[in-house]
Amino acid sequence: MNISLSSVLLSAALLCQPVVASAASTISTSAYGITSDVKVVGTVGVTVTPKAAVSATGTPAMNVNGGLVSLKTSVDLGDLLSLRLGTGIITTGAKADNASLGVDTLNMGSSTVNDLGINLGTVLPLIGLNATTVTSVTSIKLINNIATLTGKSVLSNLALSLLGPVPIFTLGANAEVAPNFVAYDFLGVKLILNEQIATRSGNTLGLTTNALRLQLSNYAVGAKLLTGSVTVGQSHAEVFIDTLGPIPEPAVWLQMIAGFGLTGLVVRRRRTTMLLAA
Repeated sequence: MNISLSSVLLSAALLCQPVVASAASTISTSAYGITSDVKVVGTVGVTVTPKAAVSATGTPAMNVNGGLVSLKTSVDLGDLLSLRLGTGIITTGAKADNASLGVDTLNMGSSTVNDLGINLGTVLPLIGLNATTVTSVTSIKLINNIATLTGKSVLSNLALSLLGPVPIFTLGANAEVAPNFVAYDFLGVKLILNEQIATRSGNTLGLTTNALRLQLSNYAVGAKLLTGSVTVGQSHAEVFIDTLGPIPEPAVWLQMIAGFGLTGLVVRRRRTTMLLAA
């Protein structure tokens, strides 16, 4: 299936209930290039740890950059079955500055992976996923004590193929898709693009953006079942609010999330933004 760039360029805002952000609030950001926990069901498996991981917390202000010249690794899944991960240059960044509260500035986690290649197979290819560039950015912009958490992904020349070299899904250059766009979901193989996950833990609100995630759920290869995910281009930003102001109670937060789900296509066609108002 081919999707033109015009059909996937989507943006707008997904708004959460405003909350107080005091002067003692703390900003944190992080990012990494690629990771995998794909394994055979019932085994311990081998995890490919996050590559080029960076993090920053804004006390004091931090601006951390990471990178990797290239990655080439293979996970042996037995009986000639293997998962091969390859990339070109990976660049990551994390910027956080608490002093920016109330000032027009930008804090972000960012991840860019070039020349991505994910291949699962034996002597024959089963799953192939390639892209020239995969990027995600999750940012906190603070203007007049209003913090806005925003996620965005850009994917260039992405191609998914199954059981052979012919792509069944492609994107052109510099494509942007809706948050949590499911490009493919069949027989235990699921490809999610621009995955955005909003979280709340106590007084901490955060947003994680995965440029793409290839998920296997009991994917059958002969007598084996595979489970786990390959996540590429993750960025994250969060803010801790050191106050007992009108932060949504857990039940309210769940209602908000449920409400977002009920809006369905409308919400998924909008760029995720969380507003924290002072």
